[in-house]
Amino acid sequence: MHGMETLLTYFAANRGSQIKLSYHLGITRAAVCRWKNNGRVPAEHVLGIEEFTGISRHVLRPDVFGEQPTQ
Repeated sequence: MHGMETLLTYFAANRGSQIKLSYHLGITRAAVCRWKNNGRVPAEHVLGIEEFTGISRHVLRPDVFGEQPTQ
């Protein structure tokens, strides 16, 4: 699953998480909404999103952080 799709699935499964994430990152909810239009999360927020959601940085932005390492 693509990184933005994974994040949207997280939002759908966790009511209120979009606004809570915006508070966690110190940005507006509208900024988070704009990511949907852009199709990906900004690289500068990936680590904060990973911390808040548990979604790996490698899933969110493999173009920046590389593919998910195999274990």
